[in-house]
Amino acid sequence: MTLAHWARIPALAAALVLGSASPAWAHGGTGSSADVYSDVLILVAALAGFRWLNMRTQAKNDSTMKRKQLVIGAIAIVAIAAAATAGLWAPKKTPSTSRPTTSARLAILSPQTDQVVSLHTNIKLQLTGGALLDPAVTKGQGGHLHVSVDGAVISMTDKLDQRVKLTVGRHTVTAEYVAPDHASFKTPVIAAVVFDAK
Repeated sequence: MTLAHWARIPALAAALVLGSASPAWAHGGTGSSADVYSDVLILVAALAGFRWLNMRTQAKNDSTMKRKQLVIGAIAIVAIAAAATAGLWAPKKTPSTSRPTTSARLAILSPQTDQVVSLHTNIKLQLTGGALLDPAVTKGQGGHLHVSVDGAVISMTDKLDQRVKLTVGRHTVTAEYVAPDHASFKTPVIAAVVFDAK
């Protein structure tokens, strides 16, 4: 294998791993099993393919090398076939049906509905009946906040004040009190407000 071939492998591996990542990775979870297995198998097939190509010239006059090339070619083909059918055989990850419950209530104190605010403003929240934990804590009694502006999560926090930078126009802020695993409680605890910025 030439240096140029070897140089492509880390880039391929990074592309496969990053391409398979889902938002769940940031929360300590994983993507679907089939996706992860497929990505690993495609990487195996690519490495075997590179090796097979490299062995072509060496295998012309060497019977041992020919056998090795056949084995590596078979590995590449099996890995590609397995990757293509991973959805059929990979173990399924099913979400838990028993979500934690909470009696907490969440409100957005500021901004208020239809209020006009500056482009740099504070979002002030009020949580009643729930404990705030650091978002890095994945177990325990309580939860943390996911704050979104116009549908995009801007923070995962245990703070009730959020400084945000807005663009001119109408905006929607949504806040949700979530369990330590970053998923909603059995009965979601959500507050939202629509306002203007200028």
